[in-house]
Amino acid sequence: MSSIASYSGRTIDIAAWTGQQIGSTVQVTPALADAGQGGEACTGVVKLAQRWQVEFFTITGSMTFLPARGCLFMQQLQQGQLQTTMDVEQAFYLAASTVASNLAAEDKIATPTPPADEQLASATLLSVTITADTLLISVQLTSQAGTARTVILPVANTI
Repeated sequence: MSSIASYSGRTIDIAAWTGQQIGSTVQVTPALADAGQGGEACTGVVKLAQRWQVEFFTITGSMTFLPARGCLFMQQLQQGQLQTTMDVEQAFYLAASTVASNLAAEDKIATPTPPADEQLASATLLSVTITADTLLISVQLTSQAGTARTVILPVANTI
């Protein structure tokens, strides 16, 4: 089966992080393409994970023409409001609820309607690690089709 056939009848996105390997834990690079390489396409639960991460990292009000997009998690972190694991957990679930609403609204008006493996069912916080310079959160994203992807989000810590 060719790689083109696996995308037949689906929309794709350009992977914003290179080096992703399904089924393993690897550090990925925030780049549309590695040096000397072409970009990578993504679809399915990988595309869902990318959409979720972009929405999660976008601060509400930071997009001039889409002021309701994003959530407040990064703003709270930047303002030093997330001092403890409990602070992070509470902020995460509030932000995850906002992200879920935003993605559902986007899916509702999308043409064609995204397949079930690209629609969010849940985002579950698996772990939080706070160090002097990094906040590391691990999140399991589950699609409406029941497929899941765990993402590990290291964020520069401003605590």
